[in-house]
Amino acid sequence: MTADDLCHLGQRLYGTRWKTPLARDIGVVRQTVSAWAGNKTPIPRRTVKTLQLLAERPRPHPYL
Repeated sequence: MTADDLCHLGQRLYGTRWKTPLARDIGVVRQTVSAWAGNKTPIPRRTVKTLQLLAERPRPHPYL
């Protein structure tokens, strides 16, 4: 998963302010997500797997 992939996934799941809720859901601090998104540090394989699972889980309908 690239930094761009992470950014697209984060925005799709959480909207424009996605870093904090994503960090909370995967158990890391926001600065870690920012480092991944900024391509400053690689995203660990286990985190990529977690992100893939998050992407696959059903999301509640926004209008219900």
